[in-house]
Amino acid sequence: MPTVMEKEQGENSSPGKTTAPAKQAVDRQNSLSPSGCPFHSGSASEQNGAGSHSEPQQNGSKPAPHGNVASVGSAGSTPPPTNGLYSPTSEVSDELNLKNESEDLETSPKDSKLPGRVGPPRKTRRSKKGGNEKDEKEDFRTISLKLLLPGQTDTIDIMHVAKDTVNDLLQYAFEKPDCCYRTCLSLRLRGRKLDNFSEIGSVSGLKDGSVIELVEEPYTLRDVMVHIQRLQELIGVDVLQSSYTCSNGLSLSFLNPIISTNLDATPTDSKSSEPSDIPLPPDYIAPSSSTSASPPFISNFYPEKLAQYHQNYECLKRLSYSQWNPPTPNRKFKGDLLYIDVKMLEGEEFCITACPSGFYLNRSVPDVSFDPTPRKVAHHCQHLVTLLQQISALFRKNYSLLQKDGERKNVYEIFPVPYPVYPWLLPKQDVKPITFRTDECCGLKAATDELLVGQLRDWNEELQTTRELSSSTLQHRVFRDRALFKVQSDFVQAAIRGAKAAVDGQLYPLNPSELERNHMFLWNNIFFSTGFDGRGHFKDFGGDEAGHAAANYDLQGVSILEKLGIKGLHTLGAVLIDYRGYRVFAQTIVPGLLQREQDTSIVYGSMDNGKNFTRNEEFEKLLTQCGSKLHIRPHKILTESNEEVDIPVSVEVKGIDGTDGRHYVLDLFRILPPDPNYSSYSNEGGEAASVTRNLRHKLYVLRPELMDHYLCAGQRLAMELHMFEEMKKTLSQQQKSEADKGGEADKEGVSNNETEVTSEGQNEPKADSPSKGGVVTNEEVQASLSPDKDMNMIAENELEQLNKDIDISLSSLGDADAVLNNVSIDHTQFPSLQALESSSPAIIILANEDDAGVEFEKTTPTSFSSLLGGQSNVEKPDLDEGGVAEKNEQEGKTNDKTDQSTTETTPTKFKDFDVLFNPDILTAGITHADSAEVLHKDNVNVNELSTYLTKNALPKFVRDCIYLNISPIDGTSLKSLLHSRGINIRYIGKIAMLAKTREDLDHIHRICVTEMILRTAKKRFRKLLLTTPLNRVSANVAHFLNCLLTDTEEIVSDEVAATTKKKSKKKKGGGGSGGGASGPVTKTTSAGKDLSQGKLWKLLVEDVLQHFLYTLEYNSVTHMCTTCGVSKVSLLREFCNKTGVQITLKDYKFSLTAPFSEDDIACIVPVVKHTDFKPLEASGLYELAQVQLQSGNIKVALDYLSEAVQLFAQVFGPLHVNIANCYKVIARIHHALGDSKLAISYQHKTVIMYERLLGVDHSSSISAYFHLAQYCCGAERNVVALRLLYRVRYLIMLTHGEDHPEMSNVDFYIGLLLSNAGHYEESQAYLESALRLQNKFHGSQSITVATTHHLLANSLTHIGAFAEAKQNERKAYNIYRTKFGPDHARTVQSYKDVRYITEKQVSYDQTIELALQGINKSKTSKGTKQ
Repeated sequence: MPTVMEKEQGENSSPGKTTAPAKQAVDRQNSLSPSGCPFHSGSASEQNGAGSHSEPQQNGSKPAPHGNVASVGSAGSTPPPTNGLYSPTSEVSDELNLKNESEDLETSPKDSKLPGRVGPPRKTRRSKKGGNEKDEKEDFRTISLKLLLPGQTDTIDIMHVAKDTVNDLLQYAFEKPDCCYRTCLSLRLRGRKLDNFSEIGSVSGLKDGSVIELVEEPYTLRDVMVHIQRLQELIGVDVLQSSYTCSNGLSLSFLNPIISTNLDATPTDSKSSEPSDIPLPPDYIAPSSSTSASPPFISNFYPEKLAQYHQNYECLKRLSYSQWNPPTPNRKFKGDLLYIDVKMLEGEEFCITACPSGFYLNRSVPDVSFDPTPRKVAHHCQHLVTLLQQISALFRKNYSLLQKDGERKNVYEIFPVPYPVYPWLLPKQDVKPITFRTDECCGLKAATDELLVGQLRDWNEELQTTRELSSSTLQHRVFRDRALFKVQSDFVQAAIRGAKAAVDGQLYPLNPSELERNHMFLWNNIFFSTGFDGRGHFKDFGGDEAGHAAANYDLQGVSILEKLGIKGLHTLGAVLIDYRGYRVFAQTIVPGLLQREQDTSIVYGSMDNGKNFTRNEEFEKLLTQCGSKLHIRPHKILTESNEEVDIPVSVEVKGIDGTDGRHYVLDLFRILPPDPNYSSYSNEGGEAASVTRNLRHKLYVLRPELMDHYLCAGQRLAMELHMFEEMKKTLSQQQKSEADKGGEADKEGVSNNETEVTSEGQNEPKADSPSKGGVVTNEEVQASLSPDKDMNMIAENELEQLNKDIDISLSSLGDADAVLNNVSIDHTQFPSLQALESSSPAIIILANEDDAGVEFEKTTPTSFSSLLGGQSNVEKPDLDEGGVAEKNEQEGKTNDKTDQSTTETTPTKFKDFDVLFNPDILTAGITHADSAEVLHKDNVNVNELSTYLTKNALPKFVRDCIYLNISPIDGTSLKSLLHSRGINIRYIGKIAMLAKTREDLDHIHRICVTEMILRTAKKRFRKLLLTTPLNRVSANVAHFLNCLLTDTEEIVSDEVAATTKKKSKKKKGGGGSGGGASGPVTKTTSAGKDLSQGKLWKLLVEDVLQHFLYTLEYNSVTHMCTTCGVSKVSLLREFCNKTGVQITLKDYKFSLTAPFSEDDIACIVPVVKHTDFKPLEASGLYELAQVQLQSGNIKVALDYLSEAVQLFAQVFGPLHVNIANCYKVIARIHHALGDSKLAISYQHKTVIMYERLLGVDHSSSISAYFHLAQYCCGAERNVVALRLLYRVRYLIMLTHGEDHPEMSNVDFYIGLLLSNAGHYEESQAYLESALRLQNKFHGSQSITVATTHHLLANSLTHIGAFAEAKQNERKAYNIYRTKFGPDHARTVQSYKDVRYITEKQVSYDQTIELALQGINKSKTSKGTKQ
């Protein structure tokens, strides 16, 4: 069945759309003046002219709305960068089927005839705010137009929405091959020039069928520079080199170079393929015979055919601005705008004059003589490309090849990514001369001069404006989210550049008189501060460590408040950048803040931890709304003047009124409940808790996902209580009815026989049994709810059902808790439910909390914002009724009605379980004004939450790892899984304790140990870089890697030793301090001179024990790697990803004393964190699709996924992780339905997206590779499948090692395909490896083990190893007989196979015996003759 991906690519695809209210936020991105020209005027008239400039690295490589490669220019005449391609956007738009909204509004998913198509959203009705449906339809009506390109007579039919701008039409034209090299263009309707910023529906005289003519305009100086910039984007971008450095919006993708075939073509490697065509596995991925880690070859990280796939066609040797610039006044008024020098591939050099009518050759000789008059054959052309094609045959040839190469590639491979993705390995690149000799290309322009006055972007105004856009209808919300994503991605890119410039010393500080560590910077209207405690605000909370952590928590708080979307409460744009040891916090600027002192700007909050507090009624009202949604209890504090102040959220939250009239909140690092397990202060009783370790800081908080799970679990328990009350009433009525009919019943018999059947299937005494006079005490209820009993249920009723060997002993849990929980907790797990329990004298056992968690995970909101919105179940978003914005406004009324109905029908009010937390309860230095009873309850609440984490969340995570429901492959995937369950990464020490006792959790223990070591090493590395001057960075990084990954004592690099000697001489001679540092560096001494492996390992062991409460029982890193099976390559990869270090691609010999040198350090790149958001409607549709899949409604799930893809694409463009997630599920559905072609098509796009957006060796990319290999197996494309499986095996070895559950599946498929191809000897090693891992992780009696035994027996039979084959087949037969019985088809077939192997063995033995007899007879006859 065809889908949208297979539809014809016509001209009716909808191009990019931009809302008119967000023009300033979206359209100004290309208004920056072109750098590299000292005589550019930059006047307002030029900015509003026909041309505009797009900055190549910052603004020219972002995906515009609806998939435009570049965003809309200020004048609408700048074409999008294509990275050497003419037009990827139109193809992507056609694939996504972004149809006009007017048609889509009338269609529903049920009307979709194609299950895989990108369906439209629901029909939009009148908004709840009284919007006019007629006006909305008028805004989104479609207009059919005809576009006439320059120099052509045939028009192109296009269709646009009335709300689109004229600039969208222009962008669509730029994507055509015949217009990709044109820049200075305008649109005209019957000779009248159209305003680029006007909406199509508002153009007078424009109607269906109107012909829009694309007309070339005269050049200005700015337009000429834009034209040159465009030429550079077309022919001067090296795709592979740009992917290494993440410039021009490019990133790496290895899929197509690996498979070396077109997956959309008809398969040729099916059963007809000869065994010789099947690629044999390379030696570097061969399974090892032992369980110890075998380091993979780093040199195989990049595919062999990568350079061949990304061929770079050189078109010019050099293009630069001529030294004869600027034109003299005489030549200027004759029309000369600029002089350009070019050197062709043939070796000829020309000087080109740019004039308003185009370009022509003049008589000047570059660097020799100046004669601006035109040549005899001047080749006057409107465009540089046309001129160069006329004067050079090689240029004409290579330019054509370049265009064809761009058309050949997958559009997702070259579409710009919103955020940079840096590889940790870089191959050595030969330095080549720069073809385009401009200041931009050479990178010589200072960061302070790059943005001219008047062209800076007001990031705060753009962000706030886009957030305030209308959200009354679905389309309005889509436009708002699209503009917000565009501004946010631009802001992140600008923040990264500014942070790097600040650390590298290219920016001047705002406070130069203060210490360098306290410097603050301002660049491009972005404020930069470092993560140090420069003001002494955190001196009581950990100093610099607290300041470092506060920046991360502050970003988390900004993200939470952005999701809340409280009207009138504004947050600043924030980005966190870790670069060269510095943590830089980039924020937008509060309007008017720089003109005032910070202390006088605060209109709400405290600057001294509550000692003095400024109140503001407006902020208090807004923050009260925030606190209620965050489940924060309003509390009171006392100031120094004994004034009682109400705190709706936290003492640290501050409010500032901007000059724009908006209310801004800052310092949101403590809006979540604190972590009692990592707190040295207890407010209960005012006494310090018994702490056995030194905490880094005192700002540890729990995760919002944990609150999500905890509150929903409590609500479920409340529901269980209510259900029991209903059941109790029913039983009571039945007893009364039976008593009335049959007379008096035997009360004692009733008391002894009545039982309550719990969800565990166990019989428990009824609640009204005569215990203590018929009343059940709170102690009994608490005992029934105790976590220890809950864990007993898990161990006895669940884990033993899977495998008798699976047993998480309570003693080990107790030991781990004793070590971890230093704060004494003398309360039960859910004391907040005592009110519910006391209202009903019943014993309720919450059916195995793990079972509740499993069911809860299917219904709970996947994000904290869903919980904050008051919804505990995932419901389909009402796309017809204005969506979430209106729902939130009616939320209070809806909840009130629900509560009233619940109160009237049930004795237990579910709303009573609404635990409120006090974020300041464990904060030292705050004087609370609440009563002791209230403070005790606050303390109990946060301890409950932390107990739920240690007693429920952690064991459930371990159980899921045992069941292989989750299988993290590296530290990044482990962190993601832990955070999704509300578990902080600092608890991996306890997970390591639990995993250490089980063989089938070796991979979890290995990852946890590695993660703890590398996280502590990262902090030591950061301190090293902070005291390292710029000229010593490479040497100290290499030295630190040598100390971290080798065991030779007293490693001191030659460079460091030399530096030490020089400094000692300077001290003796009275020399000054060593210079050379070009950033905010406090010291210039080499901090690594005293660092050795032994000292570093000792420090790491101490840090792991202090922070993670885990003892590393290893003497060295090599001892750890050998004992745990950790590969040093995996350690190196994780360290580089965490610190941003990029190393040279080569095989490092870790047995050497110093395997790393300073030449091996390729670069240090920033590690970035930023806020992110998901469109609520699209995310809701994706979640609904998951629910429908679990229910078996595949058709409905496909429709929901198609709608989600369309909405995601309209917001993010065609390249985003959310779209990749949808494609992954769609591919899985088509594979299950037997449509391998569609499954491969969707999964192919998924793999490329994951590689480019997350990384070529990310865990999601590895998983996507494996699924694509599975789908290729289903389509009998075995050659492609094997290539993919070889890559998957290499990546798993690289990221983790061979001892991982996923490796068993990979080896199984490799062995299967090799066996089917007749390579039985090669398949044996992989099947044996799969069998070893399956026995370890699945159990010796699992069906997967039996299947592998059967396949291995088949391979062994073909190579003549009949004894081993018979032994394996007998094991398979025994498992089948045990699992299925003697009459099952598998059992019968296995029995036949055993007999067949036995017969073959007997026949083989007889043949061998006869052969031996013949040999003996011949020998005897020869001896007789002699």
